[in-house]
Amino acid sequence: MGLTIRMAAALAVVGAIYLAAAALLVLGFIASRRNGNGVAAFGCLFFAACVPLALVAHLREGGKLALLAARARMLGPNEEPELRAIVTRMAGQANMPAPAIALIDSRSPNAFAVGSSPANEVVAITTELLSRLTPQELEAVVGHEISHLANRDGMVMTFVAGPAMAGSFLWHNPDRRSKFVFALYAPVYALGLLLMWTVSRYREYVADRGSALLTGAPEQLMSALEKIAGKEPQGDLRGGAAISALCIVSIRSRGRLELFMDHPPLDKRVRRLEHIAHELGKPAR
Repeated sequence: MGLTIRMAAALAVVGAIYLAAAALLVLGFIASRRNGNGVAAFGCLFFAACVPLALVAHLREGGKLALLAARARMLGPNEEPELRAIVTRMAGQANMPAPAIALIDSRSPNAFAVGSSPANEVVAITTELLSRLTPQELEAVVGHEISHLANRDGMVMTFVAGPAMAGSFLWHNPDRRSKFVFALYAPVYALGLLLMWTVSRYREYVADRGSALLTGAPEQLMSALEKIAGKEPQGDLRGGAAISALCIVSIRSRGRLELFMDHPPLDKRVRRLEHIAHELGKPAR
């Protein structure tokens, strides 16, 4: 319920941002018509019409953009059979179709899941994660990502991350005019980041619990998180703040105030998992 409330609030705010953009363009169209500026009026009308199209494209293709940003490669049916077996088993435990699998060539041990429907759901795993974890720990991480897909919070996150992704694109664009546009866009970018981080922190707790219930072994997720989070973030996992918020652990440098973190502190996640282990009658370690 807590996750549902937060996701609904974030969706409402981001939806309002899209509506505000459309309203400003319509007002620009009206003002241009009154001033007799046909070119400006046409431009405003064109971009106003593009807003709902962008909204639909964002909902449908946001996962693909995240995979492209992270430079993920879709696995073929005969690649990484052990990983595929784990993903299929965990999806079966959650009573859902097995998602596709993508591999990211990265020294950062991490994973994330994206998708708006069973037809386009993907679990992405880095090469470092595969080499670092035991099969049981990897199963716990996959269970965590499957829980995100089952909760549909990955779809919400890709939508909520839209303003942040747009801001990152403007800031990193080499065209100097993009920096000027970013300066005007900065308040929306900041609001988008705060919304994204708020949803991201809470959804990690829910997915941690989902993994513990799917595997029946919360201690394996605790061990995996400590191995992953104990490694200093590497800069070769691309995608910026938006991809960081999707990952199982942050790829950004640590030490921030919790309000500005895209993931809960590790000690809080471990304490919650220890409590779940107690509920299941399992040893914490």
